[in-house]
This record gives sequence, C-alpha cells and structure tokens, in this order.
Amino acid sequence: MKSYIPSIALSVLLLSPSAVSANDVPDSMELRTFSLRSQSSGIAPPQEELGVYVVNSGQGLDTGCTFASGGPLLISLPVPLVVNPNVLLSDGRIDPSKLTNMQQQGVIGPNARISMPVFDIDSNASVPNIAPEIDIVSFNGKTLGTLQGANNRWTDTNLQVDIGDIKFGQDNEIRVDIDTGNTEDNWCMSVDWVSVEFDVAIPVVLAHGIAAQADTWDEDTAPGVLSTLDDYGIRYTRFSAEKNGTTATNANILNNKIQGFLDELKSDKVHVIAHSKGGLDTQNLKALSPSFEITSLSTFSTPHLGSVAADLSVIKMDHYANVYSNTAADPNNYAGQYIQLPNIPFAGPKMPGIRDLTTDTASNALQARTRGNIRNTFAIGANADLNQDGVIEKDPDIVGLFPWGSRWAGVTAWQALRNFSSASYVDTQTQWVTIPGAYGPQAYPVTTVKYQAVRTTPQENDVVVTLASANPNYATSLGNVLANHSTMKTGQNVERFLQQIISMR
Repeated sequence: MKSYIPSIALSVLLLSPSAVSANDVPDSMELRTFSLRSQSSGIAPPQEELGVYVVNSGQGLDTGCTFASGGPLLISLPVPLVVNPNVLLSDGRIDPSKLTNMQQQGVIGPNARISMPVFDIDSNASVPNIAPEIDIVSFNGKTLGTLQGANNRWTDTNLQVDIGDIKFGQDNEIRVDIDTGNTEDNWCMSVDWVSVEFDVAIPVVLAHGIAAQADTWDEDTAPGVLSTLDDYGIRYTRFSAEKNGTTATNANILNNKIQGFLDELKSDKVHVIAHSKGGLDTQNLKALSPSFEITSLSTFSTPHLGSVAADLSVIKMDHYANVYSNTAADPNNYAGQYIQLPNIPFAGPKMPGIRDLTTDTASNALQARTRGNIRNTFAIGANADLNQDGVIEKDPDIVGLFPWGSRWAGVTAWQALRNFSSASYVDTQTQWVTIPGAYGPQAYPVTTVKYQAVRTTPQENDVVVTLASANPNYATSLGNVLANHSTMKTGQNVERFLQQIISMR
C-alpha cells in the first residue's frame, strides 16, 4: 500500500472538519492495514448452472485494495460451448447473421448480466484537487461503464452485456481500469468474484433405436435432422449405446454419457429426441433417477406399447422350430409368414434388446413406471402406406428400411402389424418323422411351435410400429406422417419437436 504524500496531507489538515469527511480521505493517505474485508465480500456467488458461470479465484481477484499502478485488473471468465458451434465465428462470438434467428426461436436471450462485488469504490468522494474514483469496466474490449460504491465497503455490481459480445467455448476478459481520473495513486479497489448470467436453451441429446448407432442421424439416413439443429443454433450431441442392448443396459450407458456432456455445460437439464427403441432406453434412464432432469422426451415412432413384430420375432428366437402353428384364426397366414421369415444376416433387431420391444414387456414396464414416466413426452408416428390404398408396396413404401433384396420381408411385417395386436408362445411339440432315403428310411425330428396371435382391426403402421403404439395416452401426439420407420427421421419432423421444447426452462 502506498504511503501518503506529506504535501497532500497538509492540504487536507488545513481544511475545516466539515469540509472533508472520513469518506473523502484518499485511500493513499489512510494509514491502515487492509483487513480480510478487502479480500472477501461476504456476498455469495450464484450457483453455477446452465447459463450461469462464475470465476471465484485467479488473476485479478482477491488482490486486496489495488491502485492504478497495480492495475489494470484482468479477470478471465470461461463460458462453455452452450450453443451450437456451427453458429460461432472463429473468436467464439455468435455470427451476427445467425444471432437474430436464434433469438427469435428462443434459443438464447439478447443480453447477459455481469455481476461482481467490488470493494472501496469512492465514486462520490469530494476532495480538492483530486477527482472522485472512476473505475472503468470492459468486457472483451468493450466498455460497459463505471463502478459505483462507497468507501471501505463492498458493493454488489451488475452490468449488462450484449449477448453478441460473449465468446462461447473460450475465455472472456473482464478488465477494470482503476482510478482513471487521476494521475497519482489516490483510490484503490478490488474484486471478489465475477459471474455471467444469460438465458439459453436446454441442450439436446439424440438417442438411436435398436440395431443402430449414433450415425443413424447422419444426412443419408436422417435427411435434414442435424442441419436443422445446426440452423437453430441449439447445442446438441448424439451417443451410441449398444445396438441390441437391453433398455436397462442402454439406460446406464446414456446416464454416464449424458452426465459427462451436461457437466461440461454446467447443466442439470436435457432434452432427448429419440428414434424407436431410443425412447424406451430414455424412459428406463428416467427410472434410474439420474442426477439430471430429462425435461422432455420427443419420440420418432417409439414402440411405447410394444410391437407384435417383436412378439413374433422373439417366439422364433426363443423356440426354434420346423413348423410354426397359429392357434388363432389367420386365414391369410400373415403372422405365420412373418414368423417364418429367414433372418437377415448382420441386420435387424437381435437379442437381448428385441425382447424389450414386445407387447408383454411394454405392459409390465407401464405397470412398473419404467415407461410413461417423463412428463413432457411428445410423439410422432408413421404410416408406410404412402398412397393410403390399404396395400403396401416394396417400392416406394419400404425404401430405406430394408435392404433392397429383402424388401419383401417388409411387406410381410406390415401385414402382421396391420392385423395383429400381440402374439404369445403356447406350446412346443416334437415328433419324429421317417423319410425314405438312399440308404433306407431316416428318422428326423419335426418341432412344432404353437403360438397365439390376437387379431385386431386394421392398424396403420410404419412396418415396425403401429400408430397406436407410437402415440400412447401419456404422450402429446404431434401428428403422424406418411413414411416408414426409417424415412420419418427428417429435419421437418425434428423441427416440430424443437418448436415444443425450446421454450422450456
């Protein structure tokens, strides 16, 4: 601390007692040792969360009362990448050409608030030949204003910053130029901590379905989805869980990956947009009581109530047979044809994950509250009968869903879903059949699996999930589209979800 100057001291002593108050004595003339009051304000900083970021130690903070000769104070405040990196310029600021649209869509607010407790700001001092204390605050090189306060006291200061001046994913500089009205060290000050607060949309995680990975959201299989999210400027990411993992397994994977993503942003909230089984994985995640809030779940054709296609597939996988016999009336043998389809190598749903898509598992999950447990659930279903004539065609109705050489399997699946609401295993019988051979009669086992398929009124479906299952009563349906289970993933459809969730805080 600089000692007082005798000539200045004399001029002050010559003033009458009423001319100069204790609050008007320059800091450079006060013979005192700064106590802990000049180190800590006693004002608690805000809790860090999405859109609220604090620096409470480091360069420029807790310096004791600092004069101009010891300044300026330079404080570095990192702000995480809480907006989409595609809307940023190289210096971390939002591209002005994209900022207006982001604000109109509600992705980010127009301004931010800088808060900083400051000590011993003699802004109203009146001393002859000495200017009052003028401390100028700048943010990333742009002047915000001057500090106001009182002698030997802490003042909670709030300043406004244009959101376009914030550098996202980088350090932001707060600069305090001390006592700019005087050429000598007369007034000193210090800063305890600095925070920035602004309004920003909750980040989004994309969850994939069964037999898929994070690349299911790429442009070739989900045209416009990622580019729409980029255009909105919302922060999002996508993760791969196990392709054919159970909902329990994938829920734990999502829990860990989403937590890491949110920790980076200091967020305790997330929106999930899911395709197919990804919506079931997310509801199972909710049942784990994660430390973050799933603010909303938006589902592309998730089989909330299960799928008879999964029922029939599981019967086949659990009970290998030569013959499958339906105990219910099936004059067109739709269920029988589906259950006897050959497996598609390296493609399609597999165990153990497919078991979680069955209607029986769905019923049990609803009772256990591992489904229907996210308050803000939005749903879109799909109908693969593109021309609405009650007949499914390999091309174009099933394009993009099954490999070209197996599209006929999609026709069979669509018919099974259309005509049956559920299926269950009944019994297995094995008989030995003797067949003449070149070396005499040969005995072969013939295993017959009996199953029951429950008929229903014709159900529109996307070849994997019916509209009824995609739109359960606990979800807000945003309507349905003419597409199959894969081709419904489009930018136009994801935008329908965004319009519902962006305003949530």
